[in-house]
Amino acid sequence: MKMNSMRLLMPLSMLIVLAACSPSSDEQVIEVTENDQLSETTLSEQISDKAAEIFRLVGNPQADHPNQCRAIEFGRNACGGPASWLIYSTAVTDGETIEALVGEYNQLSETYQRTLGQVSDCAELAEIQLTIRDGICVGTALSYM
Repeated sequence: MKMNSMRLLMPLSMLIVLAACSPSSDEQVIEVTENDQLSETTLSEQISDKAAEIFRLVGNPQADHPNQCRAIEFGRNACGGPASWLIYSTAVTDGETIEALVGEYNQLSETYQRTLGQVSDCAELAEIQLTIRDGICVGTALSYM
């Protein structure tokens, strides 16, 4: 008799443990598969590699004249719009090449944020004015009165 009770208690106790570990009806279960993890890791690596390539091309944005200075939207906010400005000099960097690479970077950034479901404060990026300081292109935020 004792053996029969033990056989009954064992499956019953396993059910109780499993029930305690399962989510309640109002909890949401999100499963992260190996493919999702791989996708996030792969996107992150691609973004890092692309940024490194871009920064190598931009180098030190030296210029002799403010007309050589350019700014391009770099990265994406989760709600849309640019995350920052990338300042480069046409005296150092080919504009078409850098614009194509930044376009690829921005697309990767947007895809990564969608994959992770990222959010942001949705603040708009301030417009900048480009100038030269000590032979280097720099941007300063425009202030509106």
